[in-house]
Amino acid sequence: MSTGLLLTRSDSSTSSSGSVSSSSSSTSLSSHSSVSPSSTLQSYGSSPTLQKLDVERKLTELYLINTPPSSHVTSPSSPPFSALKEPLPLDSAGDFSLLNNTSSTTASAVTTARPKTRAPYHCTKKTLPQIIREISDLVDGRDKAIKVVQYFAKVFLWLFLSDPKQYQILATRLKALAKQFSTTRKVLRLAHFIDPLASVLTLAVTLRATLQKHGLRGTLAKSPSKTWRDTTRDRLDSLNTLIGFVQDISDDIYCLGVIGVLDRSFSDKAEPWSNRLWMMGVTIDLHENYQSIRDVKKQIRALELKAIEGHKSEEEEKAWTAQHIKLTTKLHWLKVTTVKLGGDFLFCAYDNLHCSFSDGFQAVTGFVSGIAGAYKFVGKVMES
Repeated sequence: MSTGLLLTRSDSSTSSSGSVSSSSSSTSLSSHSSVSPSSTLQSYGSSPTLQKLDVERKLTELYLINTPPSSHVTSPSSPPFSALKEPLPLDSAGDFSLLNNTSSTTASAVTTARPKTRAPYHCTKKTLPQIIREISDLVDGRDKAIKVVQYFAKVFLWLFLSDPKQYQILATRLKALAKQFSTTRKVLRLAHFIDPLASVLTLAVTLRATLQKHGLRGTLAKSPSKTWRDTTRDRLDSLNTLIGFVQDISDDIYCLGVIGVLDRSFSDKAEPWSNRLWMMGVTIDLHENYQSIRDVKKQIRALELKAIEGHKSEEEEKAWTAQHIKLTTKLHWLKVTTVKLGGDFLFCAYDNLHCSFSDGFQAVTGFVSGIAGAYKFVGKVMES
């Protein structure tokens, strides 16, 4: 039996069942797909039954090839089908089907968007002991860890120890743990106003120079090189810096009253002002975070649309992937920040609005905020 079988498309009612001529070896795949089963079986009329069954099996595999008719004309919307340079062996029908699908996929790759790259949020070369050591060495790291334990204890008390008589000893110890951890966090953040102090002084110097140069009306007017949206964001950022500075001072006054350094009657007056300023700062942070998410999403869409324009060199492809990963990672952490700020806003709103509908509301919102803040901080340590 020959290794290849190829018959030409019949243009009349009669077709020869003889051997294939040598000129038919350059016939396209479209001619190959219209082989008549009866004419093929006639050539093996004198063969044994087993041989006929083998031919029928191979013809079945041959008809599974997805080939176009001879009138198929390539167009921009349909991929071209390459012609055969030699007779196609029956055993290679499955291989050619795979090649056909591969060429179709390659041709349609230009019209489809490239797959989005996935940012390695949790990829790091640091060991777990090294990460824990770096977190414990930083004040913010200790503050985040203590906050998670503090509000976990409060949530546990609210969910499982609602009856203090049954678990009196455990409930008493968990309440003491939550209270002492709250005080510890305040002590850790003493003199935190030093951090925004430099920004406040810079803001004061800049504002004074602007007032002397442009006056009050010129200072309040929009900058010609910026939109109202950008101008509003800049002014809210300056206001948030000032609010954070005053809030840190209020927190320090209240903390010094808790540990007995200042008169408690005086320090208790600073607590409601600290809560109000905190809520104002969180509101501004939520607005800025929302604007940042809009900007990053717009950049990602522009980058993905640029990737559809055509084939790029290997260096451009690497630069595109790196930029896409950078923007995707930034968007991820902005969403985590939204969760944290949302928990903080609900927590302080419960105090400022003098709500009392649930004992566990602040425990849950504080725990959610603590988990999101700790996750974000650990992510920064892993990426550093």
